[in-house]
Amino acid sequence: FFWNVRVADYQRALAQDFHAWRARLETTCPQCAGSLSGFTGFEQLLFSTYCEIDMPRWHTGRIVVMGDAAHGMNPHLGMGANMALADAAAVAECLDAARGAAVGKALQRYQAAREPQLRFYQMASRTLASLMHSDSMLASICAATYARVTSARPTTGTVAASTNARKSLR
Repeated sequence: FFWNVRVADYQRALAQDFHAWRARLETTCPQCAGSLSGFTGFEQLLFSTYCEIDMPRWHTGRIVVMGDAAHGMNPHLGMGANMALADAAAVAECLDAARGAAVGKALQRYQAAREPQLRFYQMASRTLASLMHSDSMLASICAATYARVTSARPTTGTVAASTNARKSLR
C-alpha cells in the first residue's frame, strides 16, 4: 500500500482524524480496506521521503555503481529493482566482452547501453509524480492513464545478458 502526501502537507495530514481518513480512502478505493483493517492511527504507518539521483558518470577506474546509487528515481512506477537487475546484466555482459582488458571502456559501454532506457523511465516517473502531486482532477485521471501506459513498456531489452554473463551472475 502506497499513499502519497506532499512533504509540505505532512503535518496537516497527521492532524486529521485517522478513522475518517481511512473511511474516505476505503470508500474511494474499496481494495484498500483489507490493507488498512489492522491500523488504528497514523503512527502505525511508515512515512518516508525520496529524492532523485542522477550521476553523470556511473564508474571510475574499476569501481562501478548501479541501480538507485547511480540513477535513483521516485517510486511511482515501482521500477527500481528492475532497473538494478538490468544494470547488473549489462555490467556482466560488458565485462564479459572485455575479457578483463579495458575495464574502463567496458563500463562506459554499460552506461551508454543503459542510459536510453533509464532516461525514459526517469522522465515517466517525473511526469507521473507531477501529475500525482497536482490538485487537479484532470491531472489525477492523466496520472492513472499514464501509469497504465508506461507499465506496458518492457522493463528490459536494451542489453540482453549473454550466456557467459548469466553464468557469472549465478
